Amino acid sequence: MNRSVKFLIASGAVLVPFVIGGATSVDAGPPQRESWAFDFQDVGLADYCPADGYEPLTIDRDTHLWGDDMVRILGRDRVEYWSQHGGFTTVRTNPVNHKTLTTVGELFFKDLHIVDNGDGSVTVTLIGSQHDRSFDGNGTIVDQSSNHFEEAFTFNMVSGEDLAYELFKSVGHAEDNWCAKVHDTLQ
Repeated sequence: MNRSVKFLIASGAVLVPFVIGGATSVDAGPPQRESWAFDFQDVGLADYCPADGYEPLTIDRDTHLWGDDMVRILGRDRVEYWSQHGGFTTVRTNPVNHKTLTTVGELFFKDLHIVDNGDGSVTVTLIGSQHDRSFDGNGTIVDQSSNHFEEAFTFNMVSGEDLAYELFKSVGHAEDNWCAKVHDTLQ
């Protein structure tokens, strides 16, 4: 199976879709592992995280992602199952006063079930978790969250096109008033 793997990076309250590329076909044998790292920067994000009672906020955001992908063949049909463990650091900076808000987190995703729908599409059910903490420029924790979820993606095996998405369950804890905390920290 050759497919693009997508996951969501939880960076505070903002979820950023991120494409990691395709897992390649794997021959029988030990799991195939690949380490990766990506950096990206957003400069001048206007009206970031709007909150009642606060002036509009423009920030610069630097994010570093890293992790390991593993693909292994399971079952009598020799289906490739994917898992990923990684982390991220996101630094948000107010370019006017140079105050920062840094979020450090850990991510885990794993294929749970893979079903060939018989029409050229495949449905992948996966589980995932994400934990993070956000710190102000003095190192004081201003927010933390922990989330666990199960979701399914259906995609076309030939084109890689996403055909459907369903969130089955999501359990987690996130501090309230994330955007107010962003503004209080950065303004």
